[in-house]
Amino acid sequence: MREFPITLQTERDIVNLVTRVDKIPYPIEAASESCTVDAKSILGVMAIGDRENICLRAYSDDCRDLEKIVKDFQ
Repeated sequence: MREFPITLQTERDIVNLVTRVDKIPYPIEAASESCTVDAKSILGVMAIGDRENICLRAYSDDCRDLEKIVKDFQ
């Protein structure tokens, strides 16, 4: 498992993130202090209240594709 801290400023950021991570074949979670959701779910990610302290958890040893995406949200 690898973890990547991100910040989502707007709803457009959420849609952009989910659209991009949905194409990745391994499981990815978005977590805050209070909840963990499927990062491939727009409603799930929108349900996270604290958009400044989100951690993406990727369940794969090779996360190069996710590393490229995460750079846009740091």
